[in-house]
Amino acid sequence: MQINESHAGWLLHSTMTSKDGSLIGHSCYQHTSSIDMLELLRERREWAKDEARSVTMSFHLMQVFVFGSNKMWSVGTYPTEELLEFYASKEQELIDANKP
Repeated sequence: MQINESHAGWLLHSTMTSKDGSLIGHSCYQHTSSIDMLELLRERREWAKDEARSVTMSFHLMQVFVFGSNKMWSVGTYPTEELLEFYASKEQELIDANKP
């Protein structure tokens, strides 16, 4: 895997539905940090396990890209958690390399 230089951040859309399929609510979270988004995704999935008896949670991870000098953007709709982990590990390497 390689880091896409146009990568600008992440979106996580979560949907909560009742057992009959009716929408209860939804939220969208945004992070530029891959580390923060990975932590949030794992936290929300853990929370969803506890709520599994009464509601169904769905999570949709999206990667945001920015292109060109006019800052056009695009959202990739199907990145995997593995890709998020890869970006988080590279981000952590940069943080560690810049520590005094």
